[in-house]
Amino acid sequence: MTAHPGPEEPTASERGRTVHDLNNLASQLNLLLYNLRESPDDPEFRAEALSMLADLVRQVEEMAVRLKTPGEGASDPGAERG
Repeated sequence: MTAHPGPEEPTASERGRTVHDLNNLASQLNLLLYNLRESPDDPEFRAEALSMLADLVRQVEEMAVRLKTPGEGASDPGAERG
């Protein structure tokens, strides 16, 4: 008989989703850093970069909530993505 994770333990699916989401965030941040180095003085890009950073912060905050409450939102895989 296979043991099921308790309410405090994330499932393999939840862990996989979290790792996937973290990798996506890291990729977006790396791209943003690259572009900031290429166009640091472009006011239009800077405004867009600030908006992107705000969205990334929101995603990290939502992920932190999800990690604190395993099992929540597991039925909606796209809920945390903007």
